[in-house]
Amino acid sequence: EEARLLAACDKLYSEKEVFKNVIRFALETAMRRGEIFKLKWADINFQSRTIRIKAENSKTDTERVVPITSTCLEVLNDQLTTKNEKNPLVFWQLNPNTFNHRFKGIMRNAKVEGFSFHCFRHEATSRFFEKSQLRDVKIAPIIRHGNLHRLNRYTHTRPISLIDSNWEDS
Repeated sequence: EEARLLAACDKLYSEKEVFKNVIRFALETAMRRGEIFKLKWADINFQSRTIRIKAENSKTDTERVVPITSTCLEVLNDQLTTKNEKNPLVFWQLNPNTFNHRFKGIMRNAKVEGFSFHCFRHEATSRFFEKSQLRDVKIAPIIRHGNLHRLNRYTHTRPISLIDSNWEDS
């Protein structure tokens, strides 16, 4: 679905790369749509490779820190090339309403059904488990789920990833 969504962005008339960047960013950070569109350059620390989500920009009204993965860093560097000195937002080219409207078209063109932007949060959480050595107690604060039961609702690991990380072929 990720490849189909990114390919469907190419059918847009404008801001194709920004839409791809938002999708890739969401898949790497597990950030909510509102958090992504409120993200400012001042919230990003390239040295420590972290993103600070301010409490006032979070649904839970709690500040948290998200790590910058290699793919996330690529997206941020790409956005830096279009940085608007008059606008502090990372994804300044889009407003949430425009994004929502066009995202529906992207999903239609990608032939993806039963999917919402929030599904990226679930996928990103699963990827944290699959691609890192982090476990529940380390991942929960990144996505801001102190309740491990709720964290399990967000996690949909693929069986093949469990085999890859836990078993060796003889």
